[in-house]
Amino acid sequence: MHLDRDREAGRERGSSTVEWLCVIGLILTILTAEARGEPVDPGSRVVSLTSIVRLAAPVSAQAIRLPIHPGLTPQALTARVALAPGIESGALRVEAEGRAIVTLPLDHAHDRIMIPLAGVVPMSGWLELTFRATTVVARTACHTPNIAGAVELSAFELSLGESPIPPRSTAEFWPPDLNRLDVYLPASAELGEATAALTLSAFAARLGTEHPVRINVRVLDQALPGGPADASSRTVVIRSAAATQTRLIDGAGTADGEWPPLLVTAPAPELPAAVEALIGVAPAPGTRSREQWSFEALGRRADQLQATRAADVHIRFSQADVGGPITAAGIRLVGRHAGAPYGARLLVLINGRLVHSMPLSGAGRFDLYRDIPGVLMARDNDVIVRVSGGSAPASCGGDAFVVQLDAVSYVDVTHGQALPVGFERFPQAFLPEFDVSVDDGSVEGLAIAAQIIAALQRGTRTPLRPRMVRWDAARAGGRPWLAVARRPESTRDLALPLKPAPFRILDSHGNELVRLDAKTRFAELVAFTVQGRDALLVTHRDWPDSATVLGAALATPSGWAGLSGNVWVVPADGLAFAMRLEGRAGLEAAPLVQEVLPIRLGLRRAAFGIAFASVMLFLGWVYPRVVREHSPLRRSGDEGGTLAVPALRSGQLEANQ
Repeated sequence: MHLDRDREAGRERGSSTVEWLCVIGLILTILTAEARGEPVDPGSRVVSLTSIVRLAAPVSAQAIRLPIHPGLTPQALTARVALAPGIESGALRVEAEGRAIVTLPLDHAHDRIMIPLAGVVPMSGWLELTFRATTVVARTACHTPNIAGAVELSAFELSLGESPIPPRSTAEFWPPDLNRLDVYLPASAELGEATAALTLSAFAARLGTEHPVRINVRVLDQALPGGPADASSRTVVIRSAAATQTRLIDGAGTADGEWPPLLVTAPAPELPAAVEALIGVAPAPGTRSREQWSFEALGRRADQLQATRAADVHIRFSQADVGGPITAAGIRLVGRHAGAPYGARLLVLINGRLVHSMPLSGAGRFDLYRDIPGVLMARDNDVIVRVSGGSAPASCGGDAFVVQLDAVSYVDVTHGQALPVGFERFPQAFLPEFDVSVDDGSVEGLAIAAQIIAALQRGTRTPLRPRMVRWDAARAGGRPWLAVARRPESTRDLALPLKPAPFRILDSHGNELVRLDAKTRFAELVAFTVQGRDALLVTHRDWPDSATVLGAALATPSGWAGLSGNVWVVPADGLAFAMRLEGRAGLEAAPLVQEVLPIRLGLRRAAFGIAFASVMLFLGWVYPRVVREHSPLRRSGDEGGTLAVPALRSGQLEANQ
């Protein structure tokens, strides 16, 4: 009954704050291995979290992190709980910082739980909770190898007390969960100012908790802009000046609901270093720092797997996470096991493909190394370490055995480029540094570059380091290149897979698949190489305002990872599409001649008609003359002057008579 009362109380609190939630509209996100965080209001009393936590049977644990803005205090967390078919009952233990908060019974009679959080103190803006589920599996469910979603938690509601506090120093400026960043620059930004803005955009992209951060680069058309009106947004002003300083703008953010903007000034060439000092990014290494990456360096600590049938650990890493493009890799697993039944095995899978299997029995240690076939390596990789209880009947419903995977386990890599030219080469091809240029030098073009860099940064933990250079210098340079061509004619001499001009796409048999004619406006993003180095280029056809559409298309949960191929086209009217031109795909882009076909066809028909009429008139004039000139009657008449009948001689006449 107390659960029902809690549920009703939660509903009453939620309904009483709907209007405030609509006004504030900010975002708080929960991070899970399988759930996507959604923005919610960090200043509200009760916030909803559209996240899902799935725990496997019979024993499983999952940690989640809640960003808590300064000034807010967690009060309680409620969630809907569902047990999978075949699960009779269980218990859920919730821990914070290694300390048990509550242990709740699980059964099919209750579908809502409440976790008290009063007194739990967030650490550096984060509250980490660990859910440990122990379930009782029905004997009839023992034929299943594993029940991955034995316990499912969803429809979270977080109760928060107090109010968020604006930052009082540069050390407190960045929130634990950033939703939007506004960067202001002078209209004619110098290279140092632009580089600082792009570096800041890359950093901001890493502050979004499982959601994209909206990046806005704007012209500084007034002395100093006002601060944002919510706790999840920040404003930074970058401009060159003789003095180097980084400070909150005095007098800003004092009004209710405002957060103070940050001012960064320095001589233009020194601004990138000033921003790097602000965000704590070290200078780019001259060479790759290492070829061996421990699981801990890849974001995994020591893992303990408990199972009667099966359990998994995922070690996910991108090529950019390990310093750049790779052609080969290997994996070393170090750990121990206890209580493993007969038939238990340790399996290693790379991107879903099995690469190693070894038996486990009783207790002991393991230390193995296996090469990862190059054909299995991708831009984003998932190493799955799986323990299986085998097929022995004794393992069904028995005690869980334990496998401990040590954090000293590692992945080693061999650097090189093995992927075809295309979007899959990025962001790793941009390490350690890359050039950025905008053909017209506009802030609008810089905003497009910032949005693309933010989308690329979401794909790796390694900080990206853009360097703004002029167009001609970047074309002749030696570093990878991100180019924004707001004037399509700037791409005339580049070997692009698709030019910003009308085209049609043909398959290997010459069949037309797509046609964008002269009336169609579109933007395009292409991956190509220039002088042997990787490059990305953004341009358009008759659509200079396409930056907003491109940014919105990339600011999605899938983001850059959703792109494949080497060409991405976003029509002004229609759905965006990505494709691979040339190579194995068998697709070919055929240009369409830019002409107004109806007028050309009409002129051609008119010319043909005039020529035909002229020929007929000429024939009509010349034909009678030709006939009269060559007639026998006309020739005899001309010789005698008259048309006469020949006379018969008198002898001939008498004979005839």
